[in-house]
Amino acid sequence: MVRCRVLLDGQPLEGATVTFVPEKFLGPGIKPASGVSDAEGHVRLRTEGQDLPGVQCGIFRVVVSKKDSADQETIPGRYNTHTELGEEVGVSKRAGRGTFTLKSR
Repeated sequence: MVRCRVLLDGQPLEGATVTFVPEKFLGPGIKPASGVSDAEGHVRLRTEGQDLPGVQCGIFRVVVSKKDSADQETIPGRYNTHTELGEEVGVSKRAGRGTFTLKSR
């Protein structure tokens, strides 16, 4: 599966960019994957440089970002600049645990 879902305070978060950033120890062969959430909070992830959806196997930091019209971040830093989120993607688990539940406070 190459999807995940993002909720903010229990509600779907639309228009957020979700990026799976590979841990540095994996080396340069593992690329980031990202996508933008739809009205239901669903994100279709695509690996950098690839045309088809998908995420490489590895251990990733997960960054969730959504900026307002003034280009200011609207999501707390613990989900982007200082992310607490992580995900392991393996052969039997192609992407995401399903849902990332964020809190605005």
